Amino acid sequence: MASLVANRDKNWQLPFKRWHVLLGLACIVAVFQLLVLSRWRVHEDKEPVGKQPSTAFCSKLPPTICAHGGDTSTGLPPNTAAAFQQAIALGSGCVEIDVARTSDNVLIVLHPRDLETLLGEAWHPDLQVGDLSWHDISRLAWAAPQEKHRADRAAKSNDYRVLTAAEAVQMTSPFMDIILDAKTSDRNPSDEQEMADALVHLVYNTRCNNCLIWAKSDKVVDLIKDLSPAQRTGYILMNNSEAAISQGMHLPLRGVQGEVVGAHHGMIDSVLLGLLHQHNKQLYAWTINEDQVLERLLDIGVDALVTNKPGAALTKIQSLLILCGRSGALGGYLAHDETL
Repeated sequence: MASLVANRDKNWQLPFKRWHVLLGLACIVAVFQLLVLSRWRVHEDKEPVGKQPSTAFCSKLPPTICAHGGDTSTGLPPNTAAAFQQAIALGSGCVEIDVARTSDNVLIVLHPRDLETLLGEAWHPDLQVGDLSWHDISRLAWAAPQEKHRADRAAKSNDYRVLTAAEAVQMTSPFMDIILDAKTSDRNPSDEQEMADALVHLVYNTRCNNCLIWAKSDKVVDLIKDLSPAQRTGYILMNNSEAAISQGMHLPLRGVQGEVVGAHHGMIDSVLLGLLHQHNKQLYAWTINEDQVLERLLDIGVDALVTNKPGAALTKIQSLLILCGRSGALGGYLAHDETL
């Protein structure tokens, strides 16, 4: 009898243990599924849920991102081969190049304010680019960035020297559109005419079909149009100084020839954009380096943005395109064959 009871208990306990194991396995599977679902939910919650982009942004191709003097966001000197090459690598659609004229009529890539940095102790406040010859300026170069790999690279190349405008155009025009920003001198009465002549010859000699020329001098823009009517030009819209207002630079339609208006971002709203589009002019905004300003101008729907941070602008545009539900985004831009 004792053996029968023992066998009975043994036979009863065995299936109980099997059931217990199966229940445990089921619980493990359920917990695993919950973990997977919760993990997926966490990732889902991390998708961008910010303010939805405007209809103006979502209903058209995104604005061209124009690197101001190249990509200088990582400390590269502006208007140098290194900054231009980095902008190309990012996929910027455009680059703005500052163009000045030497005393012997060579167009160089240099903003006049940067003379102080390049000349050091030899600089004085009255000195302008037009006071120096190409021989003088060709020996100038920016100091290499502090990072060792960049310094080593600079020692083996010409990445940080002052370029001629022709060199800069030939380097960048195969990869992106170009804005040539003409920098003229108030001291030389003939500088505007000579600058216009030199720029028209530059575009012709480099075969730069994707070059836009703009200037703060309305006279330079009109002179270029007189010399080369087919050349795309732009004029500058700004109201941040009494001098600008006294010259009428705050007037969006002031009779200057040009297909593009380059406006200070503080002046831009949807009314201005609509006005310019009614007159077949594009609106380019400058210089956009703050996130809030970038978002506002993207919502307005400007045609192009000039920025020192092209990589950040491209990333922002790509994230907004996703929120628009748009496909075909490539490097922050849409494929050309996408149907809007």
